[in-house]
Amino acid sequence: MRRWFTISSPSLTTTQKVSDETYARAKKVFNDQQIVDLTAVSGNYVMVAMLLAMSEETVPPGKEPPFKVGEK
Repeated sequence: MRRWFTISSPSLTTTQKVSDETYARAKKVFNDQQIVDLTAVSGNYVMVAMLLAMSEETVPPGKEPPFKVGEK
């Protein structure tokens, strides 16, 4: 699953496409429904990240950030 996100998300968010090679690799591991589900989850994650970035949302008061600046 992690591999699908790593391979497909950058391509989907920048070109709205996944190469035939990437799709063929995914088909070796996942069925059609799993690919659709993983793509939907990936899209929702990107949407939430964009909304949070756009609204400049930060960690709630009193909570520690999960990552230090520049840390992934």
